[in-house]
Parts: sequence; C-alpha cells; structure tokens
Amino acid sequence: RIREGGMQPSQAELCDKFSLSRNTVRSALKLLETEGLVRTQQGAGAYVLPAARQNASSNTIAFMCAFSYFGIPEIQEIALRNKTLICFYFQEENKWNPRNERVFLEQVKESKHKALIAFCSAFEPYNTDLLQDIAASGTRVIHVENYNMDLPREEYILADHRKAGYMAGVAFLLAGYDECFFVGLPTDGPVAQLLEAGYKEALAEGGVEYDREKHFLHDWEYQDSEGAIAIMLRKKLAEGRRMGFLARSLHRNQAMRSAMHAWGFSLPEQAGFIEYGFIGEPLFGSQNADRTMDTLELNSHDLVRRAILTAIEGSPSLVSELVSPVWSRKGTVLRHRAGPNN
Repeated sequence: RIREGGMQPSQAELCDKFSLSRNTVRSALKLLETEGLVRTQQGAGAYVLPAARQNASSNTIAFMCAFSYFGIPEIQEIALRNKTLICFYFQEENKWNPRNERVFLEQVKESKHKALIAFCSAFEPYNTDLLQDIAASGTRVIHVENYNMDLPREEYILADHRKAGYMAGVAFLLAGYDECFFVGLPTDGPVAQLLEAGYKEALAEGGVEYDREKHFLHDWEYQDSEGAIAIMLRKKLAEGRRMGFLARSLHRNQAMRSAMHAWGFSLPEQAGFIEYGFIGEPLFGSQNADRTMDTLELNSHDLVRRAILTAIEGSPSLVSELVSPVWSRKGTVLRHRAGPNN
C-alpha cells in the first residue's frame, strides 16, 4: 500500500512487477489521474492523492495572501454569498516568516478547513511537509503563487512566469536586438527566477548569449542614470549594439529609457524595453500607474478569485493550471527586425 502523498513506482517498475505492457500501465495511470486518485508531475513521477475530501468539517476557507489589498472585500463578498467564511493570513504583516506561516498552517490542519488558498513564503525552511499533511487530512489546497522553482504537489492556479520570460526573449529576438539584459535583484524569489529562466531559454534558442555575470543588472544600480551601469550601456550603444531590457517588475526601466533618449539614441531601434507586471497588486504604485512600457501582464486578483470559487464549488476535478500572460503594447520594443533600409 502506498500512503497518501507517496510516490508511485515508475511505469517501468509496474510493467516488470505485473508483466504488463507499457501502454496498459500508461492507460491505467491516466484513468487513476482522471478519477483524482493520483497526480503525475513532470520529471518527478506520480504520487498518490489524499482520499476524498469528506474529512473536512469546516465551511471556512483559509486564504494566505501577500498583503492587504483592494480585492479583499470582493473575495469576502463572494465567500459570504456562498455561505462560506474566509480566514485571512497576511504574509507581509508577518514578514514572510516561514515559522509564523507554520503556526497558521497548523491551525488550518487542526480546524479541518474546507480549503486553503496558498500563497506561501519563499523563505526556507519551506512548509512543504505540512501542506501535504493538510491535503491528506481532507482540506483542499490550491496554490496561487510559486514558493520555489518546482510546481507544487497540491492543486494550483499559477501565473506562468517562465512563459512570460520566454515571450519577452522571443520579442527581443524578433526585434533583432543582439544583446539582452535582465533587470532584477540577487535576492529575488521564484517569480523572478522563473521569469529569468524562461528568458534565458528563449535567447539560447535564438542564438543570443545570456551570461548572468554580464547580463544580469542590479535593479537599484540600474536606476542610476549616472552610475557605472549607465556608463557601460552608453558605451555599448555608441558602438552600435542593439539591446533589449527585461525588468522583473513595473517602472524599473523608466529611468534608463529616459536617459538613453536624452543621450540622443534612437528608441526602440537601438534599445527595447519590456516589464513584467501584475494587475491587482499595489506594488510600486502599479495599481493606478500610467504604464508607458511594453508589459507582460497577469491578473493576480483573477487567479485568487478563480481559486476561491473552485474551492467553494467543491468540484472533484483537480486543478493544475498555468495561466499565460498577455501583452500590453506601448511601442517600447521594435515590432520587426531592423534591416538596412529601416
């Protein structure tokens, strides 16, 4: 017997043990997955899901969110309209402390809540073991943000950060930029790390080098239009390099773009700018910002709303969805490869 949360034997092992063909084993596993008994995770294999969620005795949904934001009244209204209570945990007020998070998760487990909408801390030690215990106890766990680079074992509705980075890389390749940079902080968590990984993948496929030692620009230093990074970039532009800049969040490119314009360089022909933004989060004033950059956007509030409704409706179907970003075009990236006559 395999315990809940335990890994199944590999397909090859099952074939050998029961003298079955690979097609038969694959079909059987697909059936088990359809019935919600196992989940397959790419690169890791299949693991056993918890028994039916009949053990949950509460009609309360625990909601872990990054901070208090404008969408909370709507979330609460949705819950009350469906005769469900919401128990909030604010990561920012707890300084993203995984130990404080663990205290909250222990209470969720003990109270046997109907569901947990999880926005977990990216700081170690992770509470992966406790999340698995909560799911095994009958509480439905739906993640709405990554807390590390791996997909969670539990259910999820997540922004596809890696795809966003890939899309930005492809846009720069199509524009013909020959050197591409990523603007972030060394301490950035999994969102920026996944974004950068997808970016690097796209550039590599297009034959453009991305060396982190040379092409990762420290956010705060990048904001200084008189600093060492600015001097280096100005020199490259003067030498005829054509460059793309992907920033991990909104408003990170504005100072440098203004500086390049003041230096007399042609934009976006010589330099293109893309930012990654979240609709519905008050980071860097993004809620009411006048957006002037090409932006890859995701609606974080919509992800949360969908997770809440999924938990309330109690659908037996498992959710494992990566949501793609959408473009908001402002003309800060060349839309075609520049040629001799452009």
